[in-house]
Amino acid sequence: MNNKTWRVLLIGWAIMILSICLEDDVLMQLKRVNGPGGLEKTVFTARLGLNSDKTGSLDIDDIDYLRKKLPGINLSYLARQEGMAEGNHKTAGVKVLGINYLWPRFYALNITAGSMWTPQAENEGQRVAVISSELAIRLYGTMEVINTQIKVLGKDYLIAGIYTPSAGILKHLTDDGIPEVYIPGAAFFETVQNPFIRELQIDSAPAGSLDSAKMIPALLHLRGKDMTAYTAIDYHMARVLMEQVPQIQVFIMGILPILVILKFWLSRIRNIAWALRRDSREDDFRIIMKKRRREIRNFLGLTAGLLAVIVFIWSRIHFSPYIPPRLIPDDLIDISHYAEVVKQDISTGQIMAEYCRPETEVQLGVCKIINRFLYYIAWPLGLGRALYAWSQYKRKAGECNE
Repeated sequence: MNNKTWRVLLIGWAIMILSICLEDDVLMQLKRVNGPGGLEKTVFTARLGLNSDKTGSLDIDDIDYLRKKLPGINLSYLARQEGMAEGNHKTAGVKVLGINYLWPRFYALNITAGSMWTPQAENEGQRVAVISSELAIRLYGTMEVINTQIKVLGKDYLIAGIYTPSAGILKHLTDDGIPEVYIPGAAFFETVQNPFIRELQIDSAPAGSLDSAKMIPALLHLRGKDMTAYTAIDYHMARVLMEQVPQIQVFIMGILPILVILKFWLSRIRNIAWALRRDSREDDFRIIMKKRRREIRNFLGLTAGLLAVIVFIWSRIHFSPYIPPRLIPDDLIDISHYAEVVKQDISTGQIMAEYCRPETEVQLGVCKIINRFLYYIAWPLGLGRALYAWSQYKRKAGECNE
């Protein structure tokens, strides 16, 4: 194999490895922006046009009900209203987000000054706020604004903390540039007219054992809530499916060397078998084995070494593929099941077009797009170059044999 072929092969392999590293990095960023709980959660998001007069809208009483029914399970919510914030005789357009104190578990708030309000402050109905560093600079010209008053939606709040938005690529691609103000949900519902909960996030822990997508609608149905007004996304399943993309690439990259090793090993077997058949025409078996014992001993040592390499590679590349349960029919052959899955996907696509995606879901979508882009770029540029280099090597090797 000449230098050019080696370069093409190594560049192809390097592209594949770089793609895998970038895919892992983007997924890690997605986990970080989703807080300490990562992607082990289910998110319910209100569709566009839902309001507090409709049967399906959720409020704080529904959250309290769920807490009583699911003790020990973390859940949080978000209500949103765009408005104005005023401080130091300056005003700015903001997104006012009503949340409870558990929200940072589901969405990372990098609080760089002050702190999140306490459960006690929330229960007592204190008017406190956590604002972005961008808003602090815009209104006050400094980050030293803890315990300073800020007027939000016409009400005065005490600034308890300042957070700095994430600097990752996902945040840059999904940020709409509007500063955010977080306030307790109880204060939000007292201030805003016709408020309702836009996002409900609940832990899937432990280890995805809580089927939130079924349990939450069932519990709220007892309160007369029609949860068809909300879409549910299982982030745990989304994480597992995205993690399989680089795992598949690593598997393919590992299988190719294993196949090359097996081909080399089989060629050695054929050479030895051919030599033994040739010698058997002149000598008996014991003489042949004695004459070729060094060659056989070397072959057995080579076999043990190659087997160790194969086992090592396999231990690093094998994985258990995940198939979503909805794709597994009750019967082994059930075409109607897959027709129903297609119908559900079409219906889900129509529903998705009816509502404004929250930032958490937008970031999930961006992560999927980046991973798919890297995946489809890596195959032709990476594996394609590697296979081309190998084919050129085989062609030249064949010409030399001729």
